[in-house]
Amino acid sequence: MKVGFWGFINNRINIDWIVTATRLDKALEFYFCGPVELSDHKIEFLSHPNIHFQKSCQGDEAVKFLKQMDVLIMPYVLMESVLAITANNKLFFYLAAGKPIVISNMPNFMRFERGIIYVAKSSEDFVKEIRRAFNEDCEGLVGRRLQIAAQNTWKVRGEELMKHIESSPQTY
Repeated sequence: MKVGFWGFINNRINIDWIVTATRLDKALEFYFCGPVELSDHKIEFLSHPNIHFQKSCQGDEAVKFLKQMDVLIMPYVLMESVLAITANNKLFFYLAAGKPIVISNMPNFMRFERGIIYVAKSSEDFVKEIRRAFNEDCEGLVGRRLQIAAQNTWKVRGEELMKHIESSPQTY
């Protein structure tokens, strides 16, 4: 099963979850697309045979990468700097690929029904939720993910903001 992550590969990602997942389920193949900014003590992560890296990509190339995956992940470490920079923008980019998404249990993160987002609370739970996301995936859920992404583009958000600005009473 192809499990993908797109973005900066650094200390904000829960590397221990990835390494544990490769031990618990040999069928999981992790693919990372983005710049790698990891310290030397993460060498096990970089050299594991079920973990693959490719060069950073953007735009259509990034969408192509995401669409090749079975499940997409956002396994962020629950630390203040990560919580302050929530990954909601990445979420909508992921949803536009139509794939199920497994995230760590981040407070303040947008919540959707199961089938759209799967929330993991531990490394063991992470593997379980990846499996569940893969097994439950279907055309109906793909359509729902694409619908949510279409309702949350930058253009749609900009138009909503302009409506609020234009309808607000002006005070001078």
